[in-house]
Amino acid sequence: MNNQDDNRKIEVQMVINLIEVMCKKNNISLVPYRLKNGTYVTSVYDHLEDVTYVLTKNKEV
Repeated sequence: MNNQDDNRKIEVQMVINLIEVMCKKNNISLVPYRLKNGTYVTSVYDHLEDVTYVLTKNKEV
């Protein structure tokens, strides 16, 4: 692995760590969600309110 690959791996790990810290702090999880058309998207599950929020450009889900 070259230095550029190592740097990229570190950058990705930093983003993953940031997301993990934010999720734990706010009692949420990122989870897959299947839309009516069968497409899977990323959603945010709120552990405190027991609600799933779907992240999608298309507002009709």
